[in-house]
Amino acid sequence: MAAAGTPGRSGDKSLSVRVRLLEAAIAAIGESGEAGVRIDRICDDANVAKASLYHSFGDRDGLVTAAQAERYRRAMRGQIDEYVLSIRQCHTRDEFAQLLRDWVDGLTDERGVARRRIRVDVLGSSVSRPSLRDQLAEVDQQVAREVAALLLIAHDRGWINMPFDLETAAMWWYGMLNGRYMLEHTADAARLAEWDRIATTAMLAVVFSESPQPD
Repeated sequence: MAAAGTPGRSGDKSLSVRVRLLEAAIAAIGESGEAGVRIDRICDDANVAKASLYHSFGDRDGLVTAAQAERYRRAMRGQIDEYVLSIRQCHTRDEFAQLLRDWVDGLTDERGVARRRIRVDVLGSSVSRPSLRDQLAEVDQQVAREVAALLLIAHDRGWINMPFDLETAAMWWYGMLNGRYMLEHTADAARLAEWDRIATTAMLAVVFSESPQPD
């Protein structure tokens, strides 16, 4: 069975050649890093001819760049669709505040840690790949727009009145989340819990210009 958020297995002939190659490269990077993206292996896993790889991506680096951009996109989007549904089900300001706290918990659990590791890995790769950094910037902007749209729902309902640009606030939030990576491989549970408490306090202060208490 395909992993959540992926189109399917890389060798599934019902998928397009480009998607199969992309999925094979994503799997290889996940297992062995960029060094694992070997043309022969990728073509075998995707069940396509080498000529198809060159036609679709130009060369190996083009494939790596596309795979890394897609890894980043998936790691950035995370559970945004679920958040849209959750916020629409909120009826009060206090419910929305609690929802934000729950989001922090979801972004710092095992899945959140895995997504953050991918984001940091891809950002590192983009330092020497301007074309990849351009693609990541597009993803960042799209996600920022989606998160801003979520905050706008709360604004329109009169729950918040943020004195900041909503898209910029969304970018700040993801930047702060990525910073948790600095602790995740060395810190004990107590320090991680303290980071989460600080992050929640900061996020509520930005969104509400205060720290509202739950009912």
